[in-house]
Amino acid sequence: MLGSRIKKARKLAGLTQLQLSEIVEVNRASIAQYETDVFIPTIHTLKKIADACKVDMLFFFDDEYEVKNNIVKKELMTNFANYSEFIPIEYQPKNIIYLDKADMLVGAGAEGTFDLKLINTASKVAVDKSFIKGLNPANLKLFEVVGDSMSPEYAEGDIVIVDMVNHRYDFIKIGGIYVVLMGDVVYIKRVEFLPQGKLKLISLNPKYGDIYPHKEGYECEILGKVCGKIHYEIYKGLTFDDAGIK
Repeated sequence: MLGSRIKKARKLAGLTQLQLSEIVEVNRASIAQYETDVFIPTIHTLKKIADACKVDMLFFFDDEYEVKNNIVKKELMTNFANYSEFIPIEYQPKNIIYLDKADMLVGAGAEGTFDLKLINTASKVAVDKSFIKGLNPANLKLFEVVGDSMSPEYAEGDIVIVDMVNHRYDFIKIGGIYVVLMGDVVYIKRVEFLPQGKLKLISLNPKYGDIYPHKEGYECEILGKVCGKIHYEIYKGLTFDDAGIK
């Protein structure tokens, strides 16, 4: 059993459960559960255990290569995006790249609250490499739009692809769609750059007025430029009850 192999490797390395847990960066109870087969560690955690105990990954398996391959395949099929950055380019899907989608929302007629933690907490979204053309994926971040002030171009629930400033403050100020921070609120707006560093924030939906942050006493900062969007539409599937339709 895998658990007994983990326990054997730990003891051969002269480590206590607590010492191993600290190296692997899990709690001691997790090590105990791995060793008793209550839970099976992910392949990533198992690799950490192998390194800590100075054994090869094959040490943990009877049918060594087959079991290892099956675990790796299952983990990659389930959570490929989590491992994509560690996989050599020659083994990556040829036309797919994974971009970070932040948990923070950007407001379009609604207020998206600026939260650095939510910006940095991200899931992965797969996009075709050709979709981002020559842009550097390291500078791109995805945000979900909330509100309708930028409709019909950007609907609520759309995901915008943003080229983040990331301390690259020498960009040329050309009008376009940007994600901006006004006070502690994050908006997606069309930006018109005015003299003396002032901005005009424009909504695409005519029922919303323009915003002049400097007139309202707000500091305004460009967080990034919108360079694309992902729009999802789900339509009704098969109908089996005509409900009186003739």
